[in-house]
Amino acid sequence: MPSLRWVNTIAWAGALSLFLASPVMGQEWMEMRSIRQVGDESALDVEVEFAAGEMSLRPASSGDLYAVELVYDADSFEPLREWRRENEVGFLKVGIDTDHLNLGEWKDLDRAPARLELELGTEVPTALQIMVGAAESDLDLGGVPLTELTLHTGASETKLRFEKPNPVRMERMELRVGAADFQVVQLGNARFDSFDFAGGVGDVMLDFTGDWEGDATARIKLTLGSLTLRIPADIGVKITKSTVLTSFETSGFQKIDGGYESENWDDASEHLELHIDTKFGSVEVERVY
Repeated sequence: MPSLRWVNTIAWAGALSLFLASPVMGQEWMEMRSIRQVGDESALDVEVEFAAGEMSLRPASSGDLYAVELVYDADSFEPLREWRRENEVGFLKVGIDTDHLNLGEWKDLDRAPARLELELGTEVPTALQIMVGAAESDLDLGGVPLTELTLHTGASETKLRFEKPNPVRMERMELRVGAADFQVVQLGNARFDSFDFAGGVGDVMLDFTGDWEGDATARIKLTLGSLTLRIPADIGVKITKSTVLTSFETSGFQKIDGGYESENWDDASEHLELHIDTKFGSVEVERVY
């Protein structure tokens, strides 16, 4: 990235937030930066909409509620930037407007249409919704106190991970994936009650390892592709499935009416109930020791 020449400095949404916009590589490319420190917010509601390009998400530095860096072509895209408060709840919306997406205009495939780097704080309970078009996404939500998570992606390559345990209990996680290469790592650290995954076409890996706390239910649906599930050996697991032209491989389970059950189901302190629905492809369940 060339050196930046700042041409505008604007206060955005309060004294603790700074918005900076500057041209990058001439007059087409712009860069927006914003950071806000934690105040007296009791909760945070975050909506991310990102049309195309490269996106990363990670925990923010201590004391920060959020930090945003967005690079985009101002001739082709409209940035989304909104902050408001209702009582003690903060609402943040950021990204690139997908309504104006036209990838056909991009001839240089080595250059991403946009880049978004978002950091979320680790002190305020957060509900997070992410809508992604055609993007390469690297999302680390470990340590972010998520009460709920919704992630919808189109034709994308996505890696979602939870490298640290969720400080609060997540009520629901919903993942919707189109034609994608999709990986989720250390789902046990997410500490969810309900997990709902639906995929179109692609290779999917769902890793349920991590620091488990409590019981959970997961519903997984994949139309076409390969599905790999990695589950800790000390978790009690019960599987029900509906498959069409799908190979199903598992070990360490006993067959019961309606599905499979791990040998430690009765003795385990934490349990995971899996409902699997696949049409064409393969399913492999791995027990991780």
